[in-house]
Amino acid sequence: MVSLALLALIPVATAVTNDAAFMALGDWGARTASTSMMKELHANAAGMAKFAEQYPFVKFIAAVGDNFYNYGVVTPTDNQSDANWKGAWIDVFNTSGSALAALPWYAVLGNHGYGFNPEAQVEATKTYPGKWNMPARNYLYRTKLVPNATRYTSFVFFDTTPCVTNYRSTDHAKWDPKPPSVNASEWDKKHYNFSENLKAEPCQSAELAKLLEQIESSDWKIMIAHHRVDQVNFDLTALVAKHEIDLYINGHLHQLEAYTATGAKTKFLTIGSGCLLAKKSQPVLEEKEYLAEAAANGIEYQFRARLNGFGGFFFQDNFTTLQAHIYASNFTSVHSITLSK
Repeated sequence: MVSLALLALIPVATAVTNDAAFMALGDWGARTASTSMMKELHANAAGMAKFAEQYPFVKFIAAVGDNFYNYGVVTPTDNQSDANWKGAWIDVFNTSGSALAALPWYAVLGNHGYGFNPEAQVEATKTYPGKWNMPARNYLYRTKLVPNATRYTSFVFFDTTPCVTNYRSTDHAKWDPKPPSVNASEWDKKHYNFSENLKAEPCQSAELAKLLEQIESSDWKIMIAHHRVDQVNFDLTALVAKHEIDLYINGHLHQLEAYTATGAKTKFLTIGSGCLLAKKSQPVLEEKEYLAEAAANGIEYQFRARLNGFGGFFFQDNFTTLQAHIYASNFTSVHSITLSK
């Protein structure tokens, strides 16, 4: 077990205020052997550090899945795979002198986490107490972000990967991540277990419904999940609408987006460019197909940008408003929305 002392935590300044904030980062767990991925990851970490320095009332970072590429991790202290706890997380976000070092993380799994051992990220909650939080694959975090807040905020973390039909196909081409190539490392070949991991974990849509039923109607309701709301094999949009979720944050699509879904008043954001931007071989054609598929599923985009970036969220006016910002990695706000209660 890696001692938490190795993270060299420092305190973040506190302010007497009714304001509170959190950040979100998706698809961020760079392969440490990849120069380009690590460059993008460090750029986001630098922007997030500026956010934390400017807003000392930030409370935590939400990890929106695909926390470690390409196959996830084997154990909570895995330093042998190409993407690992130390290289992509501890050394980047938890080093002495960073304004991010004292912030806890609340995480949800992504599909790449199913390549090796998805349960390792749950077990890490005990390995890094107070720093890494994934007490279960699906869980509710209900909190008063500041002691004198007028209302609670309920964060629902839902593991969408078992609910994606293609991942259960017998066609390996539909798996994500796909099996290691013949030239892959022996470590990858030995530990890759994507299909078996999916078979062992059914889609927990009923469990999600139970979690949502626990939320008080007056709470701020925020859902964190890896896939876009229409990409799962049940009507997640209807469930989100029924429980009047205020904000849904996903990753998976490697860019920054704001969208709506037919039948729901919820605001939806994609924060999916932590370390790996979407690449297009035929930009015009692929863009047209992408938008057509989304529209067919009731998705309408208000904003899309192929930029590295993260999300920053502010509760203001005594928790009556929520400002949601999409930031480029240089800490420039490129899109924002305001929600009120």
